[in-house]
Parts: sequence; C-alpha cells; structure tokens
Amino acid sequence: MKSETAYWDSYRNRIRSKAGGFTLRGDVTLRGNDLIEYIESHSYFQVLMLAVTGRHVDRNIADWVEVLFSCLSYPDARIWCNNIAALGGDGKCSVVGATAAGIMAADSDLYGSRPILGSMAFLEQAQREFENGQSVAQIVEHQVRLRKGKFSIIGFSRPLATGDERLELLRSKARSLGLKRGRHEDLAMSIHEYAQKEHGESINMNGFIAAVSLDQKFSATEVYQLSAAAVLSGLGACFVDYLDRPIGGFLPLRCDDVEYAGPTSRSLPDR
Repeated sequence: MKSETAYWDSYRNRIRSKAGGFTLRGDVTLRGNDLIEYIESHSYFQVLMLAVTGRHVDRNIADWVEVLFSCLSYPDARIWCNNIAALGGDGKCSVVGATAAGIMAADSDLYGSRPILGSMAFLEQAQREFENGQSVAQIVEHQVRLRKGKFSIIGFSRPLATGDERLELLRSKARSLGLKRGRHEDLAMSIHEYAQKEHGESINMNGFIAAVSLDQKFSATEVYQLSAAAVLSGLGACFVDYLDRPIGGFLPLRCDDVEYAGPTSRSLPDR
C-alpha cells in the first residue's frame, strides 16, 4: 500500500524543479533551454516570459510587454504604491525594503496588476455571450443592472479620471509590432464605444491589455504573474527623489493638522 506521505517523502532533502537550475560545472537551464545561449539572442522580457509562462514568445510580443511596464512608470508620489516608496526614501530605509513594500501596495483589487484577473474574466465571459447571440448593449446593461444601475465594469473605467492617455500608444505599438487585432480586442473596443456613448466611460489600459493578452493566448494568471513588478520604475523614481532630502520632508504633519475627537482636557488626580 502506498504511504500517505509518499509525495512529501520524495521531496525530502531534494528540490525538484520544472523551471531549471544551475550546476557546479556552470550549466544553467531555464525551462529546458541553455540560459546563457538563450540570453545571447533574446531580450530580457523574452527571458522573463519564458520563466513565467514556460514557453518561448517572439520578440515582438516581448517588446509589447516591455511597453506595458513602461506605461506603469509614472513618477508621481501621489500614486498609492509610489507614496510608500517615497516614504521609504524619506525615512532612509533600504531601496529593497521600499520597493518590496511598494510592489505589495500595487497588489490591489482596485488598481495595479491584480485587476487584470477581473478584466480578462469579464472579457472571456462577454465573448462567450456575444458569440451566443447577445449584443454589446445587452452585455453592458446586464453588468450595470448587477451593480444596481452603476457603470462599474473592470477595465472600462478609472477611479479618478475619464479615459486613458496610454491607450493610443498601446494600440499603435501593438500594430507596429505586428500584433493583429483579434476577436477579444474587437469586442473590447465595441464595448468601449458603447460605454462612451451611453455611460460616458471608456476602456482603460487594463481592459486593453486584457483583450490583447487573450488574443495572444495568455491566461489571466500568466499576465498577473508577469506584471508582478511592473510598477518598479515609478517606485525607484519616487524613492530616489526623497532619499537625499532631510528626514520628515514627505507630507509632514503639524500637531494642529490632526483633528482630535477624543475626551476634552481634564485634570489628573493628585494620586
């Protein structure tokens, strides 16, 4: 009879890897490829995508993913994750600590990389409904009814702004790099046009990435994993911006900036 602990016993004192590894002879493999040879003819983003997805992607797809990372490089310390990096620089903590904290802050259901999971799930469902005969209007209005009359489709609105200044760049780069417009992008842009006309909302970067990623046969999990550190450039910029300033210069508070709502002043007893 097979032991109940057979699986864990097989891993005792050993590491089994599908990703690859390094030998003392100097051999390095990544997903079955000689890593050193692979690096000679492939970009960093091709290496990253091979590591995460387990398959080789052509240079044009990897270059488009690099554009996505660049589009998340806003050096604005008001952005949630950058706020933390700037605070880390202000407090003179390590760049690694500030960066790690900033990346964790970007792992949010409302912004950053995690919403791609919801965007891709919505578009996959919408594509099935569309192919089963539902119109774009029916798909959108059903989502509005689910939210009690509020337009809040993930990937097709922004919390603090209308429209997305990065959309045209992403579209033009996709075309110039040879990524053909597929059925998910077609549907996403139709939803975008309907949302603009009927609800004053529009597709954002997240929604467009979701559509193109589905057309390129990437799963939501893969895209989420690939974008784990996509905010890195913005974090670095905000960290360095406050690193050489006097401590306490990032959003300092005076005592009278704090609104006290506790008990009124009272005297302490003698004993």
